[in-house]
Amino acid sequence: MLQARAATRVAYDRAEHIRAVQTAGAVCLALLAPVLLVFSPGASGALAVAAVLWLLLARTALDTWQRNAHLQGVQRNELYDTTLFTLPWNASLSGPLRLAREQVRSRTHTTVHKDHDWYEQVPNVPWPNDVLSCQTQNLIHSRRNHRSYVRLLGAVLTVTVLAALTLATVRNLTLQQCLVQLAVPLTPALLNLSDLARRHTEAARAQEQLEESVDELLEQRANGRHITAADCREIQDGIFNRRAHQPPVPSRVHDRLRSQNSAAAIARMHDLQEEFNRPPSP
Repeated sequence: MLQARAATRVAYDRAEHIRAVQTAGAVCLALLAPVLLVFSPGASGALAVAAVLWLLLARTALDTWQRNAHLQGVQRNELYDTTLFTLPWNASLSGPLRLAREQVRSRTHTTVHKDHDWYEQVPNVPWPNDVLSCQTQNLIHSRRNHRSYVRLLGAVLTVTVLAALTLATVRNLTLQQCLVQLAVPLTPALLNLSDLARRHTEAARAQEQLEESVDELLEQRANGRHITAADCREIQDGIFNRRAHQPPVPSRVHDRLRSQNSAAAIARMHDLQEEFNRPPSP
């Protein structure tokens, strides 16, 4: 099971490295624009062409490569969760179970400390209530990561636009010069930032909707209905779909927010422990 968790981390890291190459290319083009404007204005046309070519490469080949690596991580993550939770495998979503196991077993992955305590302070309650608690913890971390990353992306986007406008004003550029020497080279970075911010905002909202589904199950339990494995499988399907289609948050952002997110998740675990300890209404 730990091998599945480690394999998940490796696949996600590979996808993140590809994404970092995409981002680095866009950032370098954005930084070169003001430098060339000051020291070599004649090279701005060539930079604009390079920016367009990089945009095409990043949105085709690199996007496909990154997407495939990410989906590998999602499938391995699903194998880890379903094994830990003792939930049935949904082949219609995740593909054949034998292939997921084959991917993980094809090589040995080194485990690290965080692979051992992925879910923290889960309430001591009967199955499948403990499964729902782990799923809730996952959703809390994911939602908070997406929200925080949106704020970071918004700040970077604002600073970039203001810096470009300031430079254009200081250099007294014409509209044509602004377009060729600043707007075109900055376009890959600005598109990347704005698209990422939009997708992470949508991801956070989707996580909230899934949390509301968990709240509905808890309310039904309080009214006398037992939580079933089928209920948890339905929530897990939602988690899989969101992992597969939502943009990932960089691991550095995740690691930096881990203590805050863990505190919020643990507080929720304590609330769930108390809730599960209360007998349902007759």
